[in-house]
Formats: sequence, structure tokens, C-alpha cells
Amino acid sequence: MISPDHKIVAADPDEDLLALVRLDPTQLDATVKIPLTVQCHKPPKHDFIRVHPNLQINVGGVELKDEEDGGLYLITPAMMTDLGEEVKSFNLRPYINRTGVLRLWPIRLPGPDGRVNEWHRTAAVAADIATRKWIRVTANRSLRAYEVFEAVKAPPDPEWPELDLSDMVRLAFRERGRIIQDGNHPVVKRLFGSL
Repeated sequence: MISPDHKIVAADPDEDLLALVRLDPTQLDATVKIPLTVQCHKPPKHDFIRVHPNLQINVGGVELKDEEDGGLYLITPAMMTDLGEEVKSFNLRPYINRTGVLRLWPIRLPGPDGRVNEWHRTAAVAADIATRKWIRVTANRSLRAYEVFEAVKAPPDPEWPELDLSDMVRLAFRERGRIIQDGNHPVVKRLFGSL
């Protein structure tokens, strides 16, 4: 580097280091995250979430409580009769937390007798509220229902990944072997004691 009086001045090594690692702001938005997996379980009690206002699907499923990542397996209509009372009805609702993690919330629907469990009813109400507001959902064992807490200082609306509902179901269930289509599925064998 040459100074105004034409003397050679050494470059500052710290500035060279900073120039080497400094991010160009025009490059920051040059990537888009592609989800490789989607989990299916109720929102963690400390996460503020938003539920997608338009996407949802009713499904039949078998829930194995002893599995760490939710344990829900979807059932095709052809297997409903074979699995009988093991099959429950769920409403799957996509939700996202403040760090951008996308999941599916399996909310139980009333059984064939039409009776409504208060846990399931309040989960559905909470999901509806979360389509409009950032909320946290926690279980109140004394109340035997969920409670909703709204974020005092609401963050901006979420940026949803460019996935449709079929992509989410594919990532959460099909690619993980969680759709039961026939009696050879390991879950069916486990339920009937042949595994």
C-alpha cells in the first residue's frame, strides 16, 4: 500500500484476515433449506409455534407410545378392518417453531362413539389459535387439558418451507417405513405377536 507521501506502508494483517472471512451480504440469501425429514409429534412445551392455516389431513393411524420420535404409523383403508380397535383417527396439522423446524402435529379426533376427550379437544383448539398467533402449548395435569400461552412480543409470521402436504407426509411417514399397507409390516406382526 502507498501512503499520500509515496512511502510504502505494510497492509494490516488483521484487516486481511477480516477481509478473508467477511460474508458478502448479497450471498446470505443464496441458499434455501431443503427439509430431509419431518417428525410427527405434539409440540414441545417450551416451543412457540405457528400452525399452517390451510394444510391438514384426517388419517387413520396406530400410535406406539414407546417410540422416542412419536410412534405414529399411518394405516391405509385396506388395513383398517384388520387392525380394528388399534386404529385411531387423527388430524395432521403442520406446525413450525421459531427456529424454523417443521413438524406434523397428530391431533386425535373423536372416536366412533363421538365422545370427545378434553386433551384432544383442547389440542385442536390450540392448533386453531396457532394459525393466527405464536403460542406455547403445555399440559396441565390438574386441569386434564392443554393450556395455551401467547407470545407477549410476537415475532413476524413464519416462513413456511416450500413443501406441500404430500411432501410432508412422504418425509414423515413413507420414507421412514411408517405407512402400513399390508399384514407384512413389522408393526402389524408386533401387534399380533408374530414378530
